[in-house]
Amino acid sequence: MDRSQTLAEIRSFLEADGAIPAHHLLEWMESDDLEVLGAAITLLRDSPHRIQGGFKQDRMVHRVLHYHRRCLLENPQGECAHNRYQAGVSLRYFFFQFSADEQIPGRALAAIKTMLAELYRSGDSELRACIMTSCLEHLFESRRIAAYFSDWQEDPILAAAYTEALEWGRNFWPGQHGY
Repeated sequence: MDRSQTLAEIRSFLEADGAIPAHHLLEWMESDDLEVLGAAITLLRDSPHRIQGGFKQDRMVHRVLHYHRRCLLENPQGECAHNRYQAGVSLRYFFFQFSADEQIPGRALAAIKTMLAELYRSGDSELRACIMTSCLEHLFESRRIAAYFSDWQEDPILAAAYTEALEWGRNFWPGQHGY
């Protein structure tokens, strides 16, 4: 099936209310085409409750991370693929979703944290700013998540990111500034 046919099929599931066969979603998520991956990730993000049939959580997490890493690095400007900032927002959403889902192992959160650390360490100022403003600052609006990242304080590069994100995030903690 070519790209346009695959995207049309994914769009039909996005626009419908019925079940989404897990084997279709996994097939789309195995694509190396960022447009197909972007559409599949959107379907997974927006309709996880509609996915029917089993699939390996570890493989799904791996593909979610693969997609977001590519988007953060490549900054695509496509129709379905997320640009760098959209990818940061989407990754933040998946972090929240994975942390709330008891069926997703804790190593999924660790994998996202590790990926963010690697990208931040190796990234230029544009990528670092993107990771900060689209993802970390908003993750740190949760005191629990900020504490989960506290080991970043021990890293000479990540410590500055941790401090900056914490400065933003703690403004949203209960008892701060009227919240």
